[in-house]
Amino acid sequence: MDLMGHEHQRFHNSVSATPIEVRMALGRGEVSNALDAMVGAVLYGDGDWEELQDLYLALLDHDDR
Repeated sequence: MDLMGHEHQRFHNSVSATPIEVRMALGRGEVSNALDAMVGAVLYGDGDWEELQDLYLALLDHDDR
């Protein structure tokens, strides 16, 4: 087993967020913060699930894959 190329990641709990916060982070170019907000919105139910689904599907076409 080759562990030389393995990088450890730190886990952190996402905080509660809304679709608006996801859009704001994307508007500032903060993709990492937007991803955290997306997880927080899903986990904690802060927003309409259909609105979140539409937002996530739209993000499939985002420039920063």
